[in-house]
Amino acid sequence: MKKLRNIKYWTYGVFCCAVLLSCSENLSDAVSGKEAGGEPETFTMNYILPDTETGNDRIYPDTESGNRAMESGHPFATRASVVPIANEQESKVSNVALLFFERDDYGNGLFVGRCDGTVESDHLAKSGKVAVTLADPVKADTGYNVLAIANADSYFSSGSYLADYCKDKTENRVRLLLTATMPHTPKYVCEFPDAGLPMSGTAVKEAGKDMTVSLLRAVARIDVKVADEKKDDIILTEATLRNVSSRIPVFNDPKDADALMLASAEPYVQAVNDTVIRGGLYLPEVFRTGFADDVASRSRQAACLLVNCHNKDYTGTRTWYRIDIDIDDEGVQYLRRNNAYTVEISRIRSLGAETPDKAYNGDATLIKAVTIPTEWKTPEGMTTPPVVDIQ
Repeated sequence: MKKLRNIKYWTYGVFCCAVLLSCSENLSDAVSGKEAGGEPETFTMNYILPDTETGNDRIYPDTESGNRAMESGHPFATRASVVPIANEQESKVSNVALLFFERDDYGNGLFVGRCDGTVESDHLAKSGKVAVTLADPVKADTGYNVLAIANADSYFSSGSYLADYCKDKTENRVRLLLTATMPHTPKYVCEFPDAGLPMSGTAVKEAGKDMTVSLLRAVARIDVKVADEKKDDIILTEATLRNVSSRIPVFNDPKDADALMLASAEPYVQAVNDTVIRGGLYLPEVFRTGFADDVASRSRQAACLLVNCHNKDYTGTRTWYRIDIDIDDEGVQYLRRNNAYTVEISRIRSLGAETPDKAYNGDATLIKAVTIPTEWKTPEGMTTPPVVDIQ
């Protein structure tokens, strides 16, 4: 009987040791899963919204000055002018999607995982910080290639779309094929979300270190102005855009492809002091060809501006005009992301149309205008960064 009692106590002791060991292991796991006073591991992602690199890379022999080019009737003029950001939307970062890929110098690493973040307050600046909290399968002690998309939630069909799309794909494949969708109404009117413009950038995340990424706006901005020498003769009222592509190239170059063409939302953007429209007219990056000889294709697909303007002494209603934006002599239209273009009106040659729709389907030569590539900059001094928590 005594022997049985000893065996019973021995078994109970083993059981208690096992329980204590299990608790100790769980406690050890809980402690080891935290760093720096119980906080999970994080790193800082610094983002920068750079100025546009150049206005236009085409060079012409007769463009020694912008005025000379306009006087000669050349479709382009280049001038060293600065166009600051026009409103909060242009530099607003509401949320960030970070796509992590296996580190590979040639972009052949497979997709690992995604982290998300939301900016808690409106922010108008050209730089900011994002505090990234890491979780499996992304590791702090591992290096990655990273694709960053700002304001992504507004331009993809669902919150899980990006991770689902990237699964089992290499970084190169995602960069070449990923496109976002311009939100639009059933009547094909595009609507840029309040969250901000789509932006994207690439970076390398070194193991155990912070990361910096440049976010380029994936859209071009179109401004309108009356030429300085015509401000006493021409009145500019409002403007809108047509043939806005529904596809937004996120990392890849824009390509000629069939896409649903949209119109800008109403109300149309109003002019200030009857002479200038700055901000409010945006469209995804454009690269379209074949407009030199195909008039019908140019009418349906060339990104164009519809302007309501008239000579000061005109009191009628035929005041709407179509302007095809920045098409070169070879019939190529290339409006680059993160660039601003100013359409400058210098002369009204004839009466226009009574409505925007009639102007869209009408003659695009009734008004003389020149497209001036300009620099899209952020005002100096607005650099206080927000802190963003990404889970």
